[in-house]
Amino acid sequence: MSKIVFVCYHYLKHQAPFDRIWGHSLDLFRKHIDFFCQHYPPISVVDLDNYFEGKGELPEKCSILTFDDGLREHAETIAPYLSSRGLRGLFNVCPTIFDGLPSTPQIIHFASAYYGVRRFMFLFKPYVDGRGGIELFNRLFADDDFQLNTNSGAISLLGKLKKTINHLTPYAVSRAALIDFWEEKLKLDLPDIMSRVFMTREQFVSLAERHDIGVHTRTHYPIKTSSFDREIFISEIVEGKSLLERIANQPITSFAYPYGDAGSVIYDQARLKGFKTLESVD
Repeated sequence: MSKIVFVCYHYLKHQAPFDRIWGHSLDLFRKHIDFFCQHYPPISVVDLDNYFEGKGELPEKCSILTFDDGLREHAETIAPYLSSRGLRGLFNVCPTIFDGLPSTPQIIHFASAYYGVRRFMFLFKPYVDGRGGIELFNRLFADDDFQLNTNSGAISLLGKLKKTINHLTPYAVSRAALIDFWEEKLKLDLPDIMSRVFMTREQFVSLAERHDIGVHTRTHYPIKTSSFDREIFISEIVEGKSLLERIANQPITSFAYPYGDAGSVIYDQARLKGFKTLESVD
């Protein structure tokens, strides 16, 4: 059996005002691709599907290169570079971005990069007040990392902030607060932020002609949470998949769990059973 390594990328290195975003330089990314081509030759989703259906073989060791969240640099830089190397990437996209609304993590990442994590927390607090979950958020202000005026403290604080917003606060609460912050604050300070961060619909269509596409839920929903029920499954995954298929004008067979670690995956067969009989929503 072949050993298949899935490699997930997000950001390339950004310039100001988002130079706090953690990302690879393009030169380093090219070196990564050189390494994978030499040691784990990249394959496509079609290659993988054919292998599982007994229609083809794979190298003894290979990789699938994945890129999450539908970011602008994926369409403008990453995809063309992979194409120049004769490679196909798997781009996992949240279709909310084509309705002019960001996927959830990018609000946190780019606001923290633009304002700094501590100032973002102060600016964001009024949007959480009155919505619930404020006790969790307030604990961050008393955290040791909040008091440290150091880069290492900021990095640790950002991790705790993301955990609080993404996983500890009810998603409906955090999503609504983040969208209001995006519309009422971040877009006023940076009116072109949507086009700075995300690929356009036209770029997505062009990318889908040359590369593989996966659905990443509709809004980047943390589906391991207890609130993930049949209704949300339809909205976030089934409808998200259908939206991408209509825009790309092709079937989509790949799904990427948001956040991507083992703790984000649903293994409970009892929960999964209720979703298995659902058909695509047209």
